[in-house]
Amino acid sequence: MFGVHPLVYSVWIAWRMLETYEAHSGYCFSQSRLGQLGLLNGGHAAFHDYHHTINTGNYGGPLFDGLFKSMDQWVKNGGENGVFETDYVKEAAKSE
Repeated sequence: MFGVHPLVYSVWIAWRMLETYEAHSGYCFSQSRLGQLGLLNGGHAAFHDYHHTINTGNYGGPLFDGLFKSMDQWVKNGGENGVFETDYVKEAAKSE
């Protein structure tokens, strides 16, 4: 498909499915041993949870959200580390 070897395409699909499952699971495994080695997509769960909790920003992937400045609040709140340090739901309520 699209001139890509079927094995490469299959690995890419498997990786994207794993990333999707982790992002939508609601569990952030970035602090686990595998997450610290970069073998998990734990940060995606925090990014996705922030999008659904605050309902502003984090509309797509980090590349385009950064490009169109739709993740500025996420960055201001500390990004993935801010999820663990701040109750960003209360912070958002204060700013309204």
